[in-house]
Amino acid sequence: MVKRLTLPGRVLRIAAAAATLVLAHAAPAASVGTHDEHKKVLVLYSTRRDVQFSIVGEAELPRMLDAGLDRNLDYYPEFIDLTRFPDPAYKLAFRDFLRQKYRSVELDLVVAMQDSAVELVEAYRDTLFPGVPEVFLANSPPPRRAPGSTGLIHVRDFASTVTLIRQLQPDVSRVFIITGAAAADRKYEAAVRL
Repeated sequence: MVKRLTLPGRVLRIAAAAATLVLAHAAPAASVGTHDEHKKVLVLYSTRRDVQFSIVGEAELPRMLDAGLDRNLDYYPEFIDLTRFPDPAYKLAFRDFLRQKYRSVELDLVVAMQDSAVELVEAYRDTLFPGVPEVFLANSPPPRRAPGSTGLIHVRDFASTVTLIRQLQPDVSRVFIITGAAAADRKYEAAVRL
């Protein structure tokens, strides 16, 4: 199931609820009686740690997941940061880092936050996280949705944002869009110009 959303304020809550539901339904039958078992959740952020999306995600997501799992959560966040490290060799090194770091951790769920993380999980899921369910939050639909995955598509609607600005402040005559020089920033700039 893929649900399209346009209200960014609710996105993290819905992602946490989806992750909690996946964990509840993905529990092996043998562990149903073991209430003490902590669920191990890896969250892969596309951004770096100090970006607002990651800051809000790290403030809210572990708390919401832990509450939904009756305080039985082992939470592992990782930050890909392809904006500062766009070299394809970095992506391979990051994959190898994840393989080494989590080789002896039996994950219950992988949460991929935004497009770069979704792409990384899709490309290497069979070797990094075989059989582990995935919840994703993306800005665009993945080319194919892997079995055992569910997600939310958070559509960025820049035209509606400008329309809202005009409704709230009709005297505004100019809107300035400030972007960076990274590949992701150029994508956003192109989308805003449409």
